Amino acid sequence: MTGSDRLGEANPRPKAATALVSSGYVYLTSMVAVGGIFFGSEWLATSPHADEFDRPGRVGFEEACENWDGKWYVRIAQHGYEGTERPTAAVAFFPAYPLVGRAVASVSGLSHRVGLVLASHLFLLGSAFLLMDYVRLRRMGAPPDVADYAALALLLTPLSFFFRVAYTESMFMFVGLLAAYGVVRRWPVLVIAIIVGVATATRPVGVALLPLVVAAVCRRNSSWVGRAVGLSWAVPLSCWGLIAYAAYLGVAFGDPLAFSSAQDHWRYRTEIPFGQKILAIVTFEPLWSVYDPSGPAYWGRFDWSLVPPFSLMAANPVYFVAAVGLVAVGRWQRWLSVEEFAVALGLLLIPYASRGYYSCMLGQGRYAMAVFPVYLVLGQILARLPPPVAAASLTLSGTMMAVNAALFASRYFLI
Repeated sequence: MTGSDRLGEANPRPKAATALVSSGYVYLTSMVAVGGIFFGSEWLATSPHADEFDRPGRVGFEEACENWDGKWYVRIAQHGYEGTERPTAAVAFFPAYPLVGRAVASVSGLSHRVGLVLASHLFLLGSAFLLMDYVRLRRMGAPPDVADYAALALLLTPLSFFFRVAYTESMFMFVGLLAAYGVVRRWPVLVIAIIVGVATATRPVGVALLPLVVAAVCRRNSSWVGRAVGLSWAVPLSCWGLIAYAAYLGVAFGDPLAFSSAQDHWRYRTEIPFGQKILAIVTFEPLWSVYDPSGPAYWGRFDWSLVPPFSLMAANPVYFVAAVGLVAVGRWQRWLSVEEFAVALGLLLIPYASRGYYSCMLGQGRYAMAVFPVYLVLGQILARLPPPVAAASLTLSGTMMAVNAALFASRYFLI
């Protein structure tokens, strides 16, 4: 941590007040998202798309909250991996979130579907509080309302309806923010490593949070020997979730890396030599090919039922590039610390490099939405805009969120 990245400044707002304000923000914005889901499930024209388990057709409000990937998580929460119809595809979905959903359902007596959605809302509530308090702890002389704008950006981004349905986004956001919060608060390295391990049990890209562990070790050890010793145990421990899941897959299916090969279920291009893939990645072919009508990655081949402004397949490269640009601006302006910048790059580039080409950028916008440093930058930008312009930007974003939520609920191709 450099001097210009100083953390740990005094928090001018009591935690109780921060909790109250963040809870109000979550409640009000979630009403918009839930309203969109209800409208889509009840009144929007039925999508022509079938998902993994059902034919095209209207579904009720509760079931609409588990569309697409959510159905996989519900089945895993109910039956585990061996009880699914297609375990080779199911193992692509990591176990932490369905386990939490199963626990919530067990304690509350609710269905697994509702348990997962409730867990998502609880994680979102925690994320909003952590983000606001985290921003205030490391303001670096920023405008006083940066924390509020950062939270509103998180809650109203056009894809933030994913935080309110049976997807891992809210849990992953919460765990990442909790690890960063622990670094600021100087929690023990052991605690931070365990938290990061939870992230690796939630999604494999959780390994991108390792710079937070490195920062925690370096802050507590001034000598190179001490840092080397600390990293020698903290880094492996930080991957405990991924290691444990790989061990389970090895025992249950004879393939510790089955979660990786299972991604072929969502492969939309044929295999090419490794060198050609690297060339495609560095020339950004996965981005521009989405808009090439003659190519296999053209968004219209997947999402023929929507026009470009409402198609997530058409928007995925836009969200990805916007997130990369915001992260770059954040580091340039010193709004992001070195480790925040490293975490953001890892969270963006690992999915892009590993799956962007073969999946035709499927899900990349959603992954970019779960990169918490992006909201630190958005908070800074919004706080510097004239208030009417900032309010209009958030209103437009929230409106788009409601539209996307309705389309998702009616099972249009938003994944």
